[in-house]
Formats: sequence, C-alpha cells, structure tokens
Amino acid sequence: MTRKAADYADGLRDKPEEVWAEIVRRLQPESLHRGGFAAVSVAPDSSSEIQDTEEARLVILHPSQTHSKGSADSSAMTFAGEAFDRRGSAQRTNRNMVVFLAGDSKRMEELSESVRHYLAWTWVSARKVDLDLSPQQLNQVDSNVTRNDEDVTARIAQTYHWALVPEQPDPGRPAVMAVEKAEGANARLAERVTDKLIRSGLLASSVAARSIRLDMDQRLSSVWDRGHVSVGELWGYYCKYPYLTRMRDRSVLVDGVLSTLTSLMWDLEGFALADSYDEASGRYVGLVLPSGDARFGQITDGSLLVAPSVAKAQTVPASAPGEETGEGTDVSRGGLGGSAFVDGAGLERGVVVPDKAHNIRYFGVFRVDPERYARDLTRVSQEVLQQLAAVDGAQLDVTIEVHAKTPDGFPDDKVRVVLENARTLKFEQSSFEDD
Repeated sequence: MTRKAADYADGLRDKPEEVWAEIVRRLQPESLHRGGFAAVSVAPDSSSEIQDTEEARLVILHPSQTHSKGSADSSAMTFAGEAFDRRGSAQRTNRNMVVFLAGDSKRMEELSESVRHYLAWTWVSARKVDLDLSPQQLNQVDSNVTRNDEDVTARIAQTYHWALVPEQPDPGRPAVMAVEKAEGANARLAERVTDKLIRSGLLASSVAARSIRLDMDQRLSSVWDRGHVSVGELWGYYCKYPYLTRMRDRSVLVDGVLSTLTSLMWDLEGFALADSYDEASGRYVGLVLPSGDARFGQITDGSLLVAPSVAKAQTVPASAPGEETGEGTDVSRGGLGGSAFVDGAGLERGVVVPDKAHNIRYFGVFRVDPERYARDLTRVSQEVLQQLAAVDGAQLDVTIEVHAKTPDGFPDDKVRVVLENARTLKFEQSSFEDD
C-alpha cells in the first residue's frame, strides 16, 4: 500500500499540471476573502482574464508563475509586467489598480511535493475496496490523507508571500514592479497583502483631503493650475497612474473629498467644492467653502474640487480704489511705508506698518522605515524639501544619519562594500564599531 502511494506520487512529477490544478482548486476560496482589495482574481491563465476595472484588485498568480528573491526576470515578474501593461491585446487603462501575489520558487517545489503525496494517498483511498485493505490499513490511509491535506493547506500560506506592486516614485520615469514580502500568521492571503501594503503606503483604505491636495499640488499641478478638477477626472488619474495613491475604490476618494469640509486649514491643505462651472460667467455654481457647519450634496463625477485662491476670489467682492465704504476709506500715506485708515469723520484710526518677518527657520526630524527607505526618502524630498527649496532665497542644510546594528556582526563582504560606497558618496563619517 505504501509502495503504491510512493509510486503514484513519483509518477506525478511528469504531470505537473495535475499538481497545479490541485493548488488552484485550493486557492479559489481566496477570492471570497478580499481584505482591503475590492476584488481578488485567482490563477488567471492570461492577462485577458484580469478585468480592467476602477477598483483595486489582487491577482494571485498561477502556481507555474513563481518568484525568487532578487530575480528581475522570474516567470511571475514577466507575467505581472505584461498584465500591468495590457489586458490581452489591448492597453490596460487602470494600471494602478492591479497588485500581484506570487509563490516563492523554492517553497513551491516543497508545496508541489506535499500535493503529490496528498494526491497519491487520495488515489489509494479511492481504491481501498479493490486493494482489499485491512481495517488497520484503512486507518493508516485515512491518517495519511488527513496529514497530507493539512500539510498542503499550511504550505500554500507559506509559499504565497511575494507581493509584486506597480510603483512609480518619479512621475517622469517608467513604473517599476516593487517587491514586498507579505508574510505573517494570517492564512488569508489578501488580508496579509493588505496589511503589508498599507504599512508600506502602497494601498489606502482611507485618505484625507490633505493627501489629495498634496497629489494635486505636486503630481497633478498641470491639471490643478486650471483652478479646478472634476471628481470623475481625478478618479481616472488615480486609477491610471502608479505615482498616485492606490485606493481601494472610488468611495475612498469620495470620503477624502468630503473630509475637506471640516478642515480647519483647508486653504493650505484642502480645497473648496462646487457643483459645476459656468463658462459664460466664469463663476462656480453651488460653491461651498469649508467651515465647521459646511454641507455639500452628493459627490458625482461632475462635482468640482476648486483651488482655494480661485474659490475665495469668487466669494470676496472686489472694491474700486478709493471707494467709500460704511467703515471708512483707505488712503495713501506717502513716506510712512504703509497706509492710514480714515473714518467717515476724517479722523485717522491707525497706521498699518509692515509686519516683521516670521517663520524664518525650519527644523524637522523624520524616522525612515528601514523596509521602505527608498519610498520614504523620495516622499521627504518631494513633500518637504522641494517645498522649502521653492521659496526664493531659501538655503537648505540636509543631513542624513544612518545607524545599523546586528548582534552577530556584519559580514566582512558587507563591511567592505558599505565602506567603499560611503567613501565614493563622500560621507563625512563612516565606520563600523565593536561593542
């Protein structure tokens, strides 16, 4: 009986498609446990089977498409790259809405071995009458089926841990496929990937108005310079471009847009909202400026995010020079470096003197995530350093400190490489120390 099971398992080495079919069968229920994704696709045979929709989708790759650490041309990388660019023969539109999960090459071999043993003992169990097995042998068969079944289930969770994520730190350069190791105790694959990507800033289940405004100021500035952008157009950009925040679905953007209404610093970190724009009059219809009690109706694709300066210009009427008001008249005060405000009785009420310069220095400390240092350094450069450097006359002094420690000591080859690279980069200080 044991020999028959071993022979059958060995014969499956020449029939990998049967082993893969069993793995795919076990992966299918993962489509029901989506985690922070709107949808999960399991083991598509081609990119044409991966829908091109406006919602974040996790694609669990076929067991024949695996990845190994450091490989840029693994079968999983190749398939993911093609599926990111195209759906079948057509160009993929929503390229920022797909994330891939691949099995590890070495662990897939171990998983396949377990599957072969499971299928072999299942085959024996199905023929227990023909084999005329004794009660003791029957118990042995059932025990082996159960043990191998549990082993296969556990190995699937251990095998699928490479998240391949489209990322584009620099909008001026092509997107790349970032690799994240999504391990953990959670056996639900999509939930594990969700936790990892949220921690890495590669998937968002919620966003604030400030994040949206930051994207428009920096990455969509050419669109934002028009003074407004529609929700439908903006959502299209988020779905298409990997240099923007990857959101679960459109509801995440809608909630983020509405959050501007309660923003205390909306003119710096948010935006106004409007129903539409009247080209003839050049005015916004249904314009709402955020405040404590501000309300806005249903967000539609036609709803507009309006730049604060443009929104304020519409709500504050302009006065002609020298025009009298109920409170007084602003008249020039030559030689005083300011202006005097004169009331209706002709009595001077005060002189406006230019304020002394303030906020002349900035200091900040930021701790970089050691697992996502490239992303964090890029964000600091784009979101802080570029803003400071854009001010005329600003002088930046930026210092990076690196502290690393391992109880077993760094290998000699790593020490040599780090010291040489630091010397080439002209580090002011660079050394390794003993305890």
